[in-house]
Amino acid sequence: MNFRNIIVVLVVPLFLFACASNEKRQPEIKEVFVTDIKENGDKLFSYSLIMSSPQKGMNGGAMGRGMSRGSSGMGGDMQGRKGAGNPGRESMMSRMKAMINEKLEAKLSETGYCRKGYVELDSHVGRGRSQIKGKCKEDATDSDRKMFANTDNI
Repeated sequence: MNFRNIIVVLVVPLFLFACASNEKRQPEIKEVFVTDIKENGDKLFSYSLIMSSPQKGMNGGAMGRGMSRGSSGMGGDMQGRKGAGNPGRESMMSRMKAMINEKLEAKLSETGYCRKGYVELDSHVGRGRSQIKGKCKEDATDSDRKMFANTDNI
């Protein structure tokens, strides 16, 4: 066996292994639903979807990408950022807004928190994190206060 064949036998499996370890993985989505029942009976909530890219391959190249740089309220949306006029980006943001609204509706239906609907107080759709804050249209009952005991304020 000559030197060229030895290199091929050693290098080809190495490339195949490297390609196999860099498979694309779906981002991990964490759902956070926080309820806050006020003394006067107001039922508030905060619903967030936090998307993080999983580590890729052996070097963790994607670690930390996709997380929001921190912004608050409506001022943290795409206005004023690079690419805000990009139709593709606007379309993506509107799909993300539709997705978080759909997931929020499912969460409210699953938990029974806002039985008569809600009013959106604030929302933020950004890279890596989307959030909706709202207020239920009905006041809290004694049952609501027991089932949704406040653990964290919004």
